Amino acid sequence: TSSIIIAWLVFLSGCLLDLFFGYQNAILSGVGRIKESNKSLTLSRLVYLVLSSILLYLGFGLIGLGISKLVSAITHRCINLYFVKNVEVIGLASKQLVDKKSVNDSFNTMLKGSVKLGFNMFGSFMINKGNIFIISIYFPLQIVSSFGLTMQVMSMIINVSQTHFYTIFPLLSSL
Repeated sequence: TSSIIIAWLVFLSGCLLDLFFGYQNAILSGVGRIKESNKSLTLSRLVYLVLSSILLYLGFGLIGLGISKLVSAITHRCINLYFVKNVEVIGLASKQLVDKKSVNDSFNTMLKGSVKLGFNMFGSFMINKGNIFIISIYFPLQIVSSFGLTMQVMSMIINVSQTHFYTIFPLLSSL
């Protein structure tokens, strides 16, 4: 059981890094660097997919998945950091003075949309991942973990291919 706890802690560390540094994708998208944002996301997911496949093949099991998630999160952070440092607009925006009233107005305007988006994302999560919770009630852990791993690998393949497609979609549209 200690190896399971270690695996979950390593996996959780990767998830926390992804959440904590998620603002970098928003910065890149906000300054029009969507291609760079998608590149870093695609590369980090490919690192996760390849590394988890190798570690699972070598017999590392859940710890291998946790290590893969952590390495993927660190890779994503490093690539995003490289792209964010190359954005000149951020330096200019940070030197401008902003009054408190405009910040409050902007916050109040975005709050309603953010709350709706949060509910939408929670509903999407429950639709996509809720079956894991339901299946765990009726089936043993081995079947549930096998199903969860299969769903995770398939989800990663779909996300990588969609990200690549969305990156080159403007080029395809212009043809």
